[in-house]
Amino acid sequence: TGAMASEDSIYDAVFKRAGISRVYNIGNIFDFTDLIGRKRAPRGSGLAIVTNAGGPGVMATDTLISLGGDLVQLSAETIEKLNEKLPPYWSHGNPVDVLGDATPDRVAAATEIVLQDRNVDAVLVILTPQAMTQPTKTATEIAKLADNSTKPILAAWLGGESMRNGSQVFNQAGIAAYDTPEQAIRAFMTLSTYSKNLEMLF
Repeated sequence: TGAMASEDSIYDAVFKRAGISRVYNIGNIFDFTDLIGRKRAPRGSGLAIVTNAGGPGVMATDTLISLGGDLVQLSAETIEKLNEKLPPYWSHGNPVDVLGDATPDRVAAATEIVLQDRNVDAVLVILTPQAMTQPTKTATEIAKLADNSTKPILAAWLGGESMRNGSQVFNQAGIAAYDTPEQAIRAFMTLSTYSKNLEMLF
C-alpha cells in the first residue's frame, strides 16, 4: 500500500508538470469537459456562490473547502452594493443567499455585483424551485451577464424537469449548467487546477 501511495504521488507531480489536470471518475470527466469547452478559465480558485436557498449553498461550500478551493471573502464595497439591492435578511457574506422569494432581477443583480469583485475568480449560481422561483427567466437574466464578463459563471439548477428550460438557456449562452452544486464545484476545481498547471509550463 505504501509503494502504491508513493507511485500515485509521482503521477500527480508528473501530471502537474505536464499541464495535465487529473480527474477520478467518469462523471467528473464529462462535467469538466463541459466547463472547459466554454473557453473561460478562472485566474485562481476563488469562488463566490449566489443561491436562493441556504442548504445548497452550505453543501457547495463544504465541497469547495474539501477540495482545497477558496471561498472568497467579499470586499466591503461589494457587501455595501449588495445591501442596496437585497432584502435586509440576506446572508451578508459568501455564499450570497438572496432568499427564497428572489425574483430573476434580484438573482441577476447579486450575481453582477459579485462578478465585479476583484477577489472573485468565478461565480456559481444555485437555484432551487420555490413558490416564487422563475427558473427560465432567471437563467435568461444570468445569461446576459456572461456576454460582458471574462470570469466563468457556473449554474446549478436543482429540481429536475421544472428547471430543464433554464439549463437549455445556459447551454446556448455558453454557461455550464449542472444538476447539483457538488458537480459544479468539482468541475470548477478541476478547471482551476488545470489553469494553474498550464501556468507552470511558462
